[in-house]
Amino acid sequence: MQLSLTDKIIYFLFPSWMLNTTPWKDLWDQFEEERLLKQYRYLLPLCGVGYLAHYFLVDGPLGLTKDPVWFYYRFGIFALSILCLGLTFLGQSKVRSAQIAYWVFMIATCWAQARSMVWYSGVSPIWPIIIATIFAICYRSDLFFSLIVLTSVLAMQYPSFRETQQNSSLLVGAIVVAYIFLVSIKKSRLEEVQSFINNQRQIEVERTLSEVQQSLADQIRAFLPAKINKDLKYYLRNGASVTQAIDEVLRPQQKTIVCLFSDIRGFTEKSKKLDYIRNHALPNIKSGTTVIEEFGGIPRLIGDLIFAYFERDNSNSYLVNAFDAAVELLKENTLKNQNRAKEEKIIRYIILDTGIAICGNMGSSVSAREITALGMPVNRCARIDELTKNQKIREVLGEQAIVMSESFVNGLQEAGYALQANSIRLKQIDLEIRDFNDENLIYYTDKIQSLQVDLARNLSKEVA
Repeated sequence: MQLSLTDKIIYFLFPSWMLNTTPWKDLWDQFEEERLLKQYRYLLPLCGVGYLAHYFLVDGPLGLTKDPVWFYYRFGIFALSILCLGLTFLGQSKVRSAQIAYWVFMIATCWAQARSMVWYSGVSPIWPIIIATIFAICYRSDLFFSLIVLTSVLAMQYPSFRETQQNSSLLVGAIVVAYIFLVSIKKSRLEEVQSFINNQRQIEVERTLSEVQQSLADQIRAFLPAKINKDLKYYLRNGASVTQAIDEVLRPQQKTIVCLFSDIRGFTEKSKKLDYIRNHALPNIKSGTTVIEEFGGIPRLIGDLIFAYFERDNSNSYLVNAFDAAVELLKENTLKNQNRAKEEKIIRYIILDTGIAICGNMGSSVSAREITALGMPVNRCARIDELTKNQKIREVLGEQAIVMSESFVNGLQEAGYALQANSIRLKQIDLEIRDFNDENLIYYTDKIQSLQVDLARNLSKEVA
């Protein structure tokens, strides 16, 4: 923003006024108050000690200590500095107390310094001006008020200058230099205020950017399965950057998994009615993905199809988690179907299979990421699901069931989990799994029974 000459002059004299049009005025005032207290609490005792040392190091060799006035002068300034220092710690408003203490000490010191020319002719008239200038510089305020302070103190010292008949040219020159020096030093306050405003703007920009990034990160996480987010947090806690964590977690890798595959029977015909999709199919699909994530699965939706995979971990719990997720899906389905008309019921078969597959991001590494699994257990799930559409199989399975491949059941048994399931020998009913015609057995159960109790028992065996 371009400032007019008038504005530049005003802000030069009153730099803090620049903050009046910003939201950081209170923050600046707090910042100033802290520095004011700190500065005055250092300056007051330092001046007092300086005057006390002057009595012994300068006044003594000059023989001035024989005159009691110098004792009262030096020790009086020292005592006043300690008293004023104490005032900075008193009262509810310590800042106001500190300002009063500073004024009292400044007036007393500058007056005494000027009177020292009367008490001893050897005192240079420059010293009262120097002391007054130092106090004006150290006065924490805008340039205008510091000029008022210097002018007031010099006016108070004027009778002493006149009484001692000091050289007028020397005094005028010294005073002009004092004002120039004060202005040049106080100019830094304008730069300080401008720097403060710029820093706050930068902080505001960074805060806004951080909030935007956090919001974006939250939205991105909302598009990722809970299991993926959990893995991301693990890598981030261990020092990986966000990009490194995402690349590692989503990198396609060969893994042993359990696949869960389930679509709605008769969905194509029923979906001609949007009310069926809105009021029945969508709630069913949403609750299904919620259940899968609760059991550590990684879901992927394709239309009405719920597909998920469960990664093998350090134990065999991934097998049980997949089975228990299937049980919960059946429970949800059974519960909601009780209040539906026949034509509105959701009919599902849940297929489970296990094996080795490639899992991770199969899409672009920049955008359009596609987290899924590719491999034999995925394909076999799809073929078994296709088989369940056959009327011969449906007569055996009923309206709903968990259908498992021989590999999945064998995996559970090898892990020590007992599962009551019925088997179907496909060749006996003249059926086969397409593309897997060498496999003859599939298993099914319609009993809503969880394996979680067995899981706890068998995990303790594995640990032992």
